[in-house]
Amino acid sequence: NRDWHMGWVTGQEGAINGLRADETKAWYAFWAKIKPDYLFDMHHQGSPRMPYGYYIVDGSLGISLSPDRNTMPEQYKDPVRQLMGYTYDHLLKFGFKNITRYQLGTDRELDYKGGMTSACYLGNKWINWLDLNPDDHRTICAFLEMRTDTAGGLRANNYAPPVRFMGAPVSWFARMAHEFVYGVLYGIASGQAFGVDPQHWYDIPAYGPVKFYYTDENYFLPAAADAWGYVPAEWELALDIL
Repeated sequence: NRDWHMGWVTGQEGAINGLRADETKAWYAFWAKIKPDYLFDMHHQGSPRMPYGYYIVDGSLGISLSPDRNTMPEQYKDPVRQLMGYTYDHLLKFGFKNITRYQLGTDRELDYKGGMTSACYLGNKWINWLDLNPDDHRTICAFLEMRTDTAGGLRANNYAPPVRFMGAPVSWFARMAHEFVYGVLYGIASGQAFGVDPQHWYDIPAYGPVKFYYTDENYFLPAAADAWGYVPAEWELALDIL
């Protein structure tokens, strides 16, 4: 998952050498072979609280390349915002009331090319391991961070009410995963997701206005700074000293 960043650091040669983990190589080869139009990633995030209350977050919808910056190609910004807005409404309808827009802390948002749900937006200009993507295929990607109250992450939630699916008891985690997958697939197949106002993405509760973006450079880029031309003040000071 994190091997992708080598492509950003050292260019195409670094990208070829950068896929060190066997599972990363296998995943990339599979993605390049089937050329999917959409990719959805599911994680667990512990038990954060809702922005304006005591309640534990059920799940957080996220896009690892911020659609508000110019890292993500322009043609994907509205479709992924529409899809996540539609999925938010779907999860609310099925009883998951405490949904947030994924943020780091209270004012930081991802714009990170080093994960698989980012790299697939950027095609072979970013990474083309073993020339497996000569056609420059790209994929719309998003993710869900699910609430889990146990260290293992995949066990039933201790605080959630009992859930039954098709007559059988299932964990809260399994129901959340099912509804997320069902929601995004139905939204795509029916076309309903792409009738949603892209600005509905911003109706998903967040902890506050975005002040920083988390980038591959391992620092938090001020949101007010130019996306490409920003130089941290500390770097300018270091250059002055040199």
